[in-house]
Amino acid sequence: MEGDAGELAALVPRGARVDAIVSSLPLRSLDEQDSAAIVAEWRGLMEGGGVVVQFTYDLLGRERTAVRGFRQRTSDIVWINLPPARVLAMERGGD
Repeated sequence: MEGDAGELAALVPRGARVDAIVSSLPLRSLDEQDSAAIVAEWRGLMEGGGVVVQFTYDLLGRERTAVRGFRQRTSDIVWINLPPARVLAMERGGD
């Protein structure tokens, strides 16, 4: 599948159930409006309990409001990765 992550719903077959999304998009370095649009697509496709795994090179773990609607479950740094990366697991919850 190839396309714009900001229009993810248009890429997923109608009626398909999305339980998990794995993302390596640089959400924290994108324009805040673009990252918010991508996360809004996640929210629109997932029901409660769905999981997003996001990896980032932001080791400080700064939070942005772009993950509204998700609860962080884990946030681990993988030091063996070069460069080290933070892996966040977030569960779809209430808005």
